[in-house]
Parts: sequence; C-alpha cells; structure tokens
Amino acid sequence: MLVQSPCIIYWLPISFADIELKRINVVIGPQSQGKSTLLKIASFCVWLEKRIELGQSTEYFLTESGFNNHLWAFHKLEEYIRPDSFISYESDYMMFSCSTYLKCLLYGYRR
Repeated sequence: MLVQSPCIIYWLPISFADIELKRINVVIGPQSQGKSTLLKIASFCVWLEKRIELGQSTEYFLTESGFNNHLWAFHKLEEYIRPDSFISYESDYMMFSCSTYLKCLLYGYRR
C-alpha cells in the first residue's frame, strides 16, 4: 500500500503537523486553523513527486524560484511563510524536504 507522509513544521498557521495520507482524507477543525494550508501543502507534495518521476529530473525544482513559484505563488501561501518554515515528504518511492532557511529542495529516491 502506498503511503505518503508530509510533515509540515512551522508553516503559519500550522505550528507542527505529521500526517499520513490515505486515498481519502478528512480534515475537521475550527475556522482559520490551517486546514486548507495543510491540504494545499500535501497536494503539492504529491504533485511534486509525480512531476519529478514523470520528468526524471529535479533540475527546475532545485532552484529557489522553481520551488517557490509552484508552492508559494500558485497556492498563494506567501503570507504564511516563516524564516524557519520546513516541509518534509516521504513516500514509498521518494523523499524530499524544503527549508526557507536553506532556500533549496533536497531529495532522494528510496531503495
């Protein structure tokens, strides 16, 4: 069974989240607590994994502007970024992480 597990740390309004994505996911909570932000980041992580696998290249996403344009600009998350924002994603096939402090995408294939 394919399991994807984004881990989002310090991404406003989320202070920490470690989730295991399934085929169907339900997120319930009070208004303005980060549900949409969490789902946007999770959706982006799954999309990025597929994009890297299909293109067999991470060259574009390894640049700061490539990653930023797709996540922050496309999903309109610029206002939620902290200097110490961090995303880590791991699936059965691949793992990657992004840090606003390091300003880069680190990735690797699982064996």
